[in-house]
Amino acid sequence: MAKPANIADFVRLEDEIDEALLNLLNKRTDEQMIDDLKRCRRHLRDEIEGLLHRDEGGKPPRLH
Repeated sequence: MAKPANIADFVRLEDEIDEALLNLLNKRTDEQMIDDLKRCRRHLRDEIEGLLHRDEGGKPPRLH
């Protein structure tokens, strides 16, 4: 997987993880995989929040 270039990429990755989690939860599969995906989703949310609050010119960055 390529490194995300911007906030929109992080949001897309988070959506993909949410979809994967829903599929796994519906199938009642490996709990470790579910926990790993949840941890990854939390990390992405933290990254998104950090990017949204990074303030270089007095204005928050815009999502595209």
